[in-house]
Amino acid sequence: MRYVKATRPSGGAEEQLTHWIATVQYSYGQPATDPKVRRWNPLGFKIVEFRAEPEVLAAPEAAGTASVAATGARQ
Repeated sequence: MRYVKATRPSGGAEEQLTHWIATVQYSYGQPATDPKVRRWNPLGFKIVEFRAEPEVLAAPEAAGTASVAATGARQ
């Protein structure tokens, strides 16, 4: 799953956006017997593991250089 995290430093500065990729491992267990809890999670959904990593984007100039080099190699 991909998502964007927005943080706003103190002092009213602009929001800083960062891009993240999350790997989620989940399972379905026995639903709760308490009706109040079961109302919010009727299928017994459980997160087993959640791992978030910053998304690494290719630099625009590096991507442009690679396509020029590939085009030159074909000629």
